[in-house]
Amino acid sequence: QERAKDVGKRENARIRDEMNRDMEMMEQKLVEIKERKKKEDADRLRKLQEERERAAVNEKAARDKVDREKEAREKERRRELEARESEARRAKEDLLEKRAA
Repeated sequence: QERAKDVGKRENARIRDEMNRDMEMMEQKLVEIKERKKKEDADRLRKLQEERERAAVNEKAARDKVDREKEAREKERRRELEARESEARRAKEDLLEKRAA
């Protein structure tokens, strides 16, 4: 009977040790999973931030391009207007010279 009790105690201790090892392994796995998830979340946030920054840079570049194009059109319009005004002045001067002659 004592022997049976000892065998039972040893078996219970072995089972308890095995359960403790299993629990430690599960806790370690949980820690690893949490660390991996934290890293993945940080990577995802970093990528989103980089994407936002790239989008902002691209948007600014597009706005700058539109501004440059608008400025070039305005410059061309002013040049055309100045050319027409200059031509009109020359025509007026020519007309005045012809009248004076």
